[in-house]
Amino acid sequence: MSSDISEKVQALKLDPLYQAWDEKGAVIGATLEITSLCNLKCVHCYMGDLRQEEKQYSYEQIISIIDKMYDYGVLFLTFSGGEPFVRADFKDIYIYAKKKGFIVEIFTNGTLIDEQWVEIFKEYPPFLIDISIYGSSEETYFKVTQKQGEFKKFIKTLNLLRDAGIRFAIKAPVLSLNCQELECMRNISETFSGENFRFSFDIVPDRSNKAEPQRFSVDPLAAVLLEIDNGSNYNSMSEVGREGSSWVKSHINDMLVPKYFCSIGKSTIHIDYNGNVKPCVECMDGYSIFEHDLNWIISEFSKIKEQKVTCDYKCAHCEALTLCKSCPQIRKRIYGDECIVQEQDCIMAKLKYMYYVEKVPVEGLRTYYEKYKEGGEMV
Repeated sequence: MSSDISEKVQALKLDPLYQAWDEKGAVIGATLEITSLCNLKCVHCYMGDLRQEEKQYSYEQIISIIDKMYDYGVLFLTFSGGEPFVRADFKDIYIYAKKKGFIVEIFTNGTLIDEQWVEIFKEYPPFLIDISIYGSSEETYFKVTQKQGEFKKFIKTLNLLRDAGIRFAIKAPVLSLNCQELECMRNISETFSGENFRFSFDIVPDRSNKAEPQRFSVDPLAAVLLEIDNGSNYNSMSEVGREGSSWVKSHINDMLVPKYFCSIGKSTIHIDYNGNVKPCVECMDGYSIFEHDLNWIISEFSKIKEQKVTCDYKCAHCEALTLCKSCPQIRKRIYGDECIVQEQDCIMAKLKYMYYVEKVPVEGLRTYYEKYKEGGEMV
């Protein structure tokens, strides 16, 4: 989830350089986890217990990975973790990547950026610092991060970056603990950053495949209503929903349909803190960048997008598929097969389709959802 590299790819669609990349099926962006460690203990963290393990590359290993990506031709490089700023050598890593010519982005919780870092950013500007916000008060921040005083540090960072003219954006993972402050979080974003505020309800199992983070997920109906009330573009969402419906109707009799409707295996890669290259952040399987050639790894990933399944694959018949965030890789982790789809994976997309495409009013959504909870299945 991010100021997603895929969004930047979309902006490059008309660029001849992008077209050259796309024609050869090349990767244009990479996310690199440089550590599993974090200074916070957020309840929803996908790292889970791994964020307390001191597992991270050596400086030399990170430089070798950056060099491999440079030799391949990766353009966008995003540093993530854990929390990248916990590494004492991150300054050297960041400057090295900038001097190599990468367009660099950083995923961070924004509590460890100080005046010294601001001076570095002035000399070597990032493409974007992508900062997560967990609430609009110290009380809520403590509930989410389990650390005292972090909201104050977060606001201090926003002031530093804004005053220095450093480009940054703010995004919110929306949880049951902070959903009541979504509008206030948006206001903070609009006050400090000129970038679009983004939020997501996608809370996933952690890397150990424990479902603990999902205990803090927002109820599906509440999530859809919050989305409606907080800036979703009705016309755009309606168009996206209708596109999915048209696709289903035109392919309903096909013998084989795509297993994946997302961009997995194309344009971007994810490298975890163990050096495993994956086609997306949710994949558990990958290839070691220290043991395999990057060109070979990426060629293997290109096969994923080509995978087909028979037309009894549930998603292929769902008119709401383009409004759906149900991830095949997460389902693979939970159910053992990415093609297994349960009703709870679909209900949010169904509610969105009803509202944006079928024009069902909010009260109709409430009535439908109550019947769904009573019967445990969609109609």
